[in-house]
Amino acid sequence: MGKHSLHKALQSRDGSEIAVVPRIQRHAAAIEQISDIAVWTDPEAIARALRNVQNLYSLDAVTLGDSYNVAVACRQASSPGLGPLEALIQSKDGTPLAELPSPESVITTPVLSVYLEACRRIQTVLGDRAGIAILLPDHQALRDQLASQDQSDWAQEVLIHIIRAFGPLEPDLFMFFGAASQISTRLRPAANYFGAAIVHVSTAHTDTGVWCLSNATSEGSLTSPVDDMQQPWLITTLEEVEVGINPSELGKLLLHVREQKG
Repeated sequence: MGKHSLHKALQSRDGSEIAVVPRIQRHAAAIEQISDIAVWTDPEAIARALRNVQNLYSLDAVTLGDSYNVAVACRQASSPGLGPLEALIQSKDGTPLAELPSPESVITTPVLSVYLEACRRIQTVLGDRAGIAILLPDHQALRDQLASQDQSDWAQEVLIHIIRAFGPLEPDLFMFFGAASQISTRLRPAANYFGAAIVHVSTAHTDTGVWCLSNATSEGSLTSPVDDMQQPWLITTLEEVEVGINPSELGKLLLHVREQKG
């Protein structure tokens, strides 16, 4: 288990090795009793929570990021001084942006600076014990969160800039979530340049061999988002792991998944 398993799974993608990488940051923060604002402003707290949750569940990688982190950064770039919680509410409500910011300005926003620093700290504390997966929206999800329906090229350019910002920090994987049928062909080369892989999990298209654990209940169930007969090589969750799920039950579930599919 751990970083070695993640890399073997990413290289083979044939089910001979399985990596377990649930969307875990929100659950990790809840366990550590980190406040809502600290999740967006305190890189040390984020890194500590992810280090501890990796140790708790023996995860092959931790996920850094939230479904709305890029949208929040875009809103901060468009409206300097906007707080992350207010930007989050606007993104969930689909409030239109007054003006689309430049991709260059997005990566220098407070929230992106926090997550870049959190990545540096996590890399230091985890070392070779587990990988780091940067969680990002696909371009369609980002457009929806910003109510910018005709801006696919701009959204993809923002995502490429974010990959380039995180790349030197050596994350192992970029995970894109949303509803797009495909992601830009420019994203994978951008990530590969830094030695990182890309996985796309979408309600319209999901990479072959990527299966999702339903966490609607503590019982959970393992399914492929698409008609995928291949043995899974990566197991994740379509949504963030529920904040209130019992850690003991989640631990049993993840262990069961490993034993069942391993």
